[in-house]
Amino acid sequence: MPSEFRNDSKGQRYSADSLIQFLSQYEPDTRSIIIGLTTEDIFTTVRDNTGAIKEPRDKYAVWGIFGLGSCPGKASAVSMHRLQTRNEQVLLHRLRTVVFHELGHNLGLTHCSNPHCIMNDANEKISTIDNSDDFCPRCLKKLK
Repeated sequence: MPSEFRNDSKGQRYSADSLIQFLSQYEPDTRSIIIGLTTEDIFTTVRDNTGAIKEPRDKYAVWGIFGLGSCPGKASAVSMHRLQTRNEQVLLHRLRTVVFHELGHNLGLTHCSNPHCIMNDANEKISTIDNSDDFCPRCLKKLK
């Protein structure tokens, strides 16, 4: 992980936005989307509709996340750091869900209001990921 992506204001976190920009530079001939997977903690800066950092600034300037995908775009970043559990099956489900969620963003899907859809926003809760099963029919239709 490039050291210049690191922010230590809330512990060691790496900028997912910077990682996505970095990964977007590399597009192998056989791939159209690249997903960076890390065990490091990653963050994004949450902004309001004016582009300013959302209030409270100290909370949202270095906002820890599970993953981030450009929408649409060709790169995503996914971290296993916040997905950890002692149950391997749950960990694999969480990882699969976050990877598919970010891939959905890369393919142009936005967040979905269906609570069981992979494209549902996690809303700061790991339980949202645990309760996601697959893409809902509406999101699947958009993918086709």
